[in-house]
Amino acid sequence: MEQNRRFWLEAVKGLNMILLTVPFALVWYLYYRGVILLPFYRRGNWLIIAMFFCLYSAFGTIYDAFTISTNQISEMVYSQSLSAFVSDA
Repeated sequence: MEQNRRFWLEAVKGLNMILLTVPFALVWYLYYRGVILLPFYRRGNWLIIAMFFCLYSAFGTIYDAFTISTNQISEMVYSQSLSAFVSDA
């Protein structure tokens, strides 16, 4: 029972990171790619998206944004917002 619960918590954490990375990737491809002076090629764009994913994961872990079962909703919103802001800025 505990392993099943842990699996689903990890799945929700992964889904959370993916669902925040997808809008970043869309904005990157639809807006920023056309604005920068020397655009990246395909590998550079994927690297930027992977860097965002890694930074969001790191800052989310630092600010306890992924402790879903122990935090209040206001704490989760604050830590998610802080992690997204720091990794996107």
